[in-house]
Amino acid sequence: MSCLDAGGRAFWQLVALAVTALSAFALIADFLPTALTLWLGGTAAAPPGALLAVTALTCVACAVLATAVRALRRTSRATRRLHRDLRAGSVDAPALLTEVAAEAGVRRIRLVADPRPWALTYGVRRPRVAVSTGLVEALTRDELAAVLAHEQSHVECRDPLRVLLSSALTLPGFLVPALPALRHRFVVGRELAADRRAIARYGTRALAGALLKAVEVPHACAAGAAAMAEPSALGARLTQLESGTQEGLPAVGGPRVALSLLALVVLGAAAAATSGFMHELCAQAALAIFHR
Repeated sequence: MSCLDAGGRAFWQLVALAVTALSAFALIADFLPTALTLWLGGTAAAPPGALLAVTALTCVACAVLATAVRALRRTSRATRRLHRDLRAGSVDAPALLTEVAAEAGVRRIRLVADPRPWALTYGVRRPRVAVSTGLVEALTRDELAAVLAHEQSHVECRDPLRVLLSSALTLPGFLVPALPALRHRFVVGRELAADRRAIARYGTRALAGALLKAVEVPHACAAGAAAMAEPSALGARLTQLESGTQEGLPAVGGPRVALSLLALVVLGAAAAATSGFMHELCAQAALAIFHR
């Protein structure tokens, strides 16, 4: 199956925008040691105000990059906790679950003792499906098969890894407003694509019945890297079930795109100006030292 559906395209657009923005921040932040050395050493010939502004800009860039790293580490810790919780609660899968999983193409599945009905895909390196005992008890065979076919779509597209990356890369959203919208479009788009796979194999009735019985998201799973049925996607999923179209897929919006492109241009110009300014100051400082 192709993972370049509307959600997949939104993910790669998010990656392109975020990497461009973070690269500009990294280029600016790289000059922080030099700016501090020139500032504290008093060897710069530039006006103090200009050097102070550049130093402040490099400090802001470092803060943005550090926050992005902390966000990635926080999500990684939450993912590890999720794995531990799922392992701790796992029980032997009944024959029915094993049989239906094989039919749906799911090779790695974990059954977790929990009366709440839910299913998710987790695992950054080796994605696998986890379902609760409450889900298995609540659904009919066809409904369970539809849910597992949905989750297998997340497995094949490695959506837990993409959820992890999109969470960390959305951080510069305060400067690039399209990033949060693209992440939302990615999440909803992937849910719709996974639903279409389930419908194609088991029909609309089976998936609709499963949705009515299993719309819960375990609180402990919400912070980790896992592909799951987020409540924000429910409206779009129901619209697709009723109309067979993706009318509920959220749009990024022209104003957000325009502001994001403008922000990238400004960041690029700031990075170029900082680079030129710092190289000129370094050359002046080197000449001043040479002539002493």
